[in-house]
Amino acid sequence: GRFTVLASDSFTLTGYTLQGFALEQNASDVYCDFGEEVIMAQLAFDKGMNVGSEQSQTIILYAVWKANNFTVKYVGGQSIKGVRATGSVADSEFTYDQDANLSSNGFRLVGYTFAGWSYNGKTYTENENVKNLLSQNGAEATFTAVWEQNTYTVSYNAGYEGGVAPQSQTFTYDAETNILAGAITRPGYDFVGWTTSILAVSKEYDALENVANKL
Repeated sequence: GRFTVLASDSFTLTGYTLQGFALEQNASDVYCDFGEEVIMAQLAFDKGMNVGSEQSQTIILYAVWKANNFTVKYVGGQSIKGVRATGSVADSEFTYDQDANLSSNGFRLVGYTFAGWSYNGKTYTENENVKNLLSQNGAEATFTAVWEQNTYTVSYNAGYEGGVAPQSQTFTYDAETNILAGAITRPGYDFVGWTTSILAVSKEYDALENVANKL
């Protein structure tokens, strides 16, 4: 007798693609493919069975599965105030049911610190394991860099012994307003402005100036 092997969509296993059928359990070699016509006598012989010794025999074929592969791509994110991140990160190729660690960040954005990878509404850390993130063979996922604005502290010096300086301030990169302290007083002198060099003889910034990202 003869029979035809079932179509590939007759069996499903998440994360795997059916390759065909084998003679032994857990075998990787495919004996027959989907839709293939198989001669019973030849199959029984290959299985080592004594054809005709019994009126009725059961022959078992075992599904052979291959783990699916998926790809993770990385982008630096949309531009922030017209500035885009520089750098690149190579794609990651992963296999279902195997560890799948995300790449380290290779992007840079002036004034910002990398805060992780964003995908599908969730933020992941560098090198986080996303095992079995996708199950379809050849699927792709794009992870986008997440950025946080840097902050920095501005401290003041009155510029003379005994002078009282304003309190320190915390500024944020790309903030709309990063305003310096106002003028201070010194007997016999007029306040001119602020400078970042202790040896300067002229001002760099005015009192109450919005320095934005100049510092």
